Amino acid sequence: MARTVWDSTVGKKTVMAVSGLIMLLYLVAHMIGNLKIYFGASEFNAYGHWLRTVGEPFMHYEWTLWLIRVVLVVAVVAHAVSAYQLSRRDIKARPSKYVHKKPRASYATRTMRWAGSSSASSSSGTSWT
Repeated sequence: MARTVWDSTVGKKTVMAVSGLIMLLYLVAHMIGNLKIYFGASEFNAYGHWLRTVGEPFMHYEWTLWLIRVVLVVAVVAHAVSAYQLSRRDIKARPSKYVHKKPRASYATRTMRWAGSSSASSSSGTSWT
């Protein structure tokens, strides 16, 4: 069952949607955490400590943080692989270009791959903590 979902176009688009949602939620949570710096050093340090101890005593020290990191990496890889495979599938389905001279897609649609590549390359230099 899982293999047939992954092989379908709808399945790949679903993987892209879910992984994109995971990345968006991480981005919002990361932004909220970074905004704590405006509340002072003690508040920011307390947030950093909370990140390492969230889930205790059920999860050990930093385990939840590592779980979040793994889920995020899986989401990024799944999103990129799905995007690549869908674009290859699209090219294979119609090897010739459309007749329309003027692009019918919006500016956001045409630049989405470059925005994703840019944000991926800029975030690859950030630290894990």
